[in-house]
Amino acid sequence: MPANLEIGFFVFGAVLILIGLVGGHFKIFISNIPGVSNPFLRLVAFILGIAFVMLAIYPGMIAGAAAEPTNTPLPVEPTN
Repeated sequence: MPANLEIGFFVFGAVLILIGLVGGHFKIFISNIPGVSNPFLRLVAFILGIAFVMLAIYPGMIAGAAAEPTNTPLPVEPTN
């Protein structure tokens, strides 16, 4: 996985974790993060944040899943 994608996953995951913990209402550089008052949405944001951070830290999880070969048979030409 490219390094830029890993950095993007980590930053996006960190923002989602912050939304889950703090509930929003903060500013990152020029981006204003709105508030989230629904506890269910905060929990979902926290879980997705953990998932994105884990994908950034362990990129082999994606590469390993994509590299496994499939057991599809080869196509057979029709005999006419």
